[in-house]
Amino acid sequence: MQAEFVEKRSEPRLELDIPIGYRISGMTSFEDAVLVNMSKNGLLMYSMETMMVGTQVDVLVEAEDENDELLLMFAEIIRVEPGQSAGFNYACRVFRHETVSA
Repeated sequence: MQAEFVEKRSEPRLELDIPIGYRISGMTSFEDAVLVNMSKNGLLMYSMETMMVGTQVDVLVEAEDENDELLLMFAEIIRVEPGQSAGFNYACRVFRHETVSA
């Protein structure tokens, strides 16, 4: 008998594969990463850089509309896993977000 998979996520995830910028909170320059998925309260991003659980990051996503607005999310890394071939997958809890002008 095979055990059934139980979904523990409280919010549905939107699967993505888009380039983003992120920085460790308090730093000035953004690094490149890929947004793998996101929900109302969290996101999964892929980066080649090494970061630890508990690191606070600012994640910048370009909106695909005519307003040239950016979504800036403030998050904390809650889980780190190796990427498929290199780099790392970072599960982050988003605790605040805002739109900013490009």
